[in-house]
This record gives sequence, C-alpha cells and structure tokens, in this order.
Amino acid sequence: MAPFRAVPPRPFTNIEVRVRDDRLQIFSDLGDGFDGWRGVFGQYARGWSDPPPGAIWLTDVGPEADPKPADWIWQYPTLNGCGGYVFMHNGDNMTRYPDQGPRKEALVANIAVALRKLSIGELLL
Repeated sequence: MAPFRAVPPRPFTNIEVRVRDDRLQIFSDLGDGFDGWRGVFGQYARGWSDPPPGAIWLTDVGPEADPKPADWIWQYPTLNGCGGYVFMHNGDNMTRYPDQGPRKEALVANIAVALRKLSIGELLL
C-alpha cells in the first residue's frame, strides 16, 4: 500500500471530490455535492494514495487537470483468485458523510453492499 498524500487546500476546488467510476453503484444515489458536510465544501477527502495495479479508481480529488485517487477498491491477489477486497478511503470519517442527496445516509451501506456483491460474484471488477 502507498502512503497518504494531502492535496493542496487552495484553491478550494482541489478538495472537491468527483466520482470517476461508479460501476459498483456506491455513489449513484447520493446526489450532487455528496462530499460536503453541512455546507462545508471538501470535507469528504483531503488527499490520496496510489492504488495497486488492477484497482478501480472510484473518486478524484485534487486539481481537475491532475486528479488523484481519493477512493479505490482492489481485490487482494491470491493463487486461486479468491482474495478479499480492500476499500481505500483517503479522507475523514465516512459515517457522517454525506448530508445531501436522496439517500444521504447510504454511503457506508452502499460500500458494504458492493463488497458483498463482489465477494459472492454478483459484481465483477
């Protein structure tokens, strides 16, 4: 695993998190602005870490011209291909985000559902 690196907090758009790949439907029902908290912009993630080869890069943080991976998911490699999954979040406490959208409390539940579906083969990386 790679070390955490913070993104420069200025301009504030650097800490806006953008969904890059939602094939696992983790963010699809959260609405726009899911990365804010009670109107405070950019509280969801403040940095990034390099994902291992084969990981799915889920969200971007940092400048739009040079995005970095804030969230990613990866299957731990094993000889039989049945390794567990790692969900990496390079940010704050996920249970309090987001406070917006039609299913604002669903983030952690959506991650758990995606991991369960991956583990029983209903979804594929």
